[in-house]
Amino acid sequence: MYKWREKTLIISYPKWFIRDSKSNMVNYSLLDFCKKQTPLNIPGLIHIYKNLTEQQEKELSFRFPEIMSVIQNQRGELQFLVENRPLTLKLLQPQGTPINSASRPLFDAFHVFRVPQEAQAIRLRMGKQAFMAIEFLDSRGRVLEIELR
Repeated sequence: MYKWREKTLIISYPKWFIRDSKSNMVNYSLLDFCKKQTPLNIPGLIHIYKNLTEQQEKELSFRFPEIMSVIQNQRGELQFLVENRPLTLKLLQPQGTPINSASRPLFDAFHVFRVPQEAQAIRLRMGKQAFMAIEFLDSRGRVLEIELR
């Protein structure tokens, strides 16, 4: 198989389309995804974080400094969100997710969020002055405390 661009032979290797796991090359679809993340959002950052190696992050830090600085500074939070996908989906909903006897130890074990004792629910949203705002809600859905990250 050959690949030509404007009468120039680029590739003549038959397996050119197979991704090399040792390569630092970033998948084009992920590059395109990064370009479209103009207002940063939490699901988008999670997607980028879980699909990049550390070496690829370094390579992209020159091209997308804002996105990569958030990923490098919020690695613990992003890892927590990746490892707890069902919980993450609930955290991103407007009503958040209840804090109960099952979820409180999870938050405490990861030391990601300091959950106030009186909080009944927690939700995440993109912060205006920070990467993310973690909102702790009371039983009526009112915000008790906001932690900016």
